[in-house]
Amino acid sequence: SWTSLGVLGRGAGGEVLRVVRKGDPAGQHFALKRLTRSGPAWRERFARGAELLGRVRHPQVPRIVDCRLDLAEPYFVSELREGVLLVDRVRPYANRVPDLREACLLTGGLLSALDACHAVGVVHCDVKAQNLVIPDDDPSRPMLLDFDLAREVGEVGSLGVPAHPSVDLVHAALIFLNVLIGHFQLPAHWWGLPPHKHPQVARRLADMPFDSRQAATAFLRKAFDPSPDRRFQTAEEMRAVIEATMRTSASDAAMSADRPAARSPAGLGVLALLPDGSPAWEGGIAW
Repeated sequence: SWTSLGVLGRGAGGEVLRVVRKGDPAGQHFALKRLTRSGPAWRERFARGAELLGRVRHPQVPRIVDCRLDLAEPYFVSELREGVLLVDRVRPYANRVPDLREACLLTGGLLSALDACHAVGVVHCDVKAQNLVIPDDDPSRPMLLDFDLAREVGEVGSLGVPAHPSVDLVHAALIFLNVLIGHFQLPAHWWGLPPHKHPQVARRLADMPFDSRQAATAFLRKAFDPSPDRRFQTAEEMRAVIEATMRTSASDAAMSADRPAARSPAGLGVLALLPDGSPAWEGGIAW
């Protein structure tokens, strides 16, 4: 049914191909994801990801157009959205003045997609810069990819922790921070501590106009509160604060445009979640 035009990417359990419908070489391009590992655990994970992705209906989540899970090498085909991976887009951001508006635009768009996931009982569980594509240079419409680790709300994972939408929201806040100040590396001993209080992060936030810095810090303080009950509980709640924060950025835009680019050590960081759901930072892992 499909003709491959080349490999788009490979992962631990499979690969993604650029394909067209057989007999239509000049037609629309799609993404075919197929399982290349054997064993019941891999097949179950692959089928689960396809099933949960198929539940979500949102313009920033690829729609499945074909699915064959009964084959020796199961696959599914979804819409292909061209663009730049967020992880590549933000690498240079460590050497510029933090752009609160772009961070709010992208995070707000991501939360729109996550809200659609959560509305049908799906927790993505793997929101990160490698799984977000920015189409047409429009940060307000990031495409959310790769549902391999997705779970139903309440479904218990390998660590014995039930999946909850708050997991995606903590990761969305990390995306906000990465877009704001660029990728960075935090030492492993900073686990469970507020990321905005780390000296490297604080230095970058200090480059922002006062009102924008205060608004961004307030958002991060709530998003990474040590108490899960005091963090954002829904994507809608987080979006409301993001929208208010963006209004603050608009009032500071002229001031920010005239400031010189800030310099800061570049690197890479990752956020993990402790068994109780508390955020934990781990350095040195590609995120």
